[in-house]
Amino acid sequence: MFDLMRQTSTKQIRNHYQIQDCQFHGIDLVELSNYMTWSKCSDFEFELEIKELNSYVSLRKTYLTSLGNKKVELFDMGAGVTMTNQELVNAGRQTMDETNQAIERTKKVVENTIEVGTQTATTLKGQTDQMGRIVNELDTIHFSIKKASQLVKEIGRQVRFLKGYRRYLYFVFT
Repeated sequence: MFDLMRQTSTKQIRNHYQIQDCQFHGIDLVELSNYMTWSKCSDFEFELEIKELNSYVSLRKTYLTSLGNKKVELFDMGAGVTMTNQELVNAGRQTMDETNQAIERTKKVVENTIEVGTQTATTLKGQTDQMGRIVNELDTIHFSIKKASQLVKEIGRQVRFLKGYRRYLYFVFT
């Protein structure tokens, strides 16, 4: 079940980043929809989402064509940071690369966590079996001690009987 959840979330993440990548490069998302599988969405919701995304892409295209080669001020908060379109593209690609690397690192962490969990479960199973054997051995020891105690009591009775018999014989023959 965990693998199914992980596969589903991985598909969702992959689809999300494919959409962002297509938006970044100005690819028409209707063409992309032929290659991507959209689960859990009705056709109506899918069409609405495609129309909305296409409207954002067309707005971006018209904005970029109106700018031409002018510099775009990105998040200008008084710092005077300006970037050309190519710099924006490069920064976006770098961000996507960093995100992909972070996803890969996260996948490795998840794999390591699963591996450690499996090893822990195996160790706990071994320890549970060992505790069961120890309990059985303790029961055997307890039974042996109980038997030994009964034997000691019986020997004590026999010793007392023999002492009494010896005294009786001593009085009879003396």
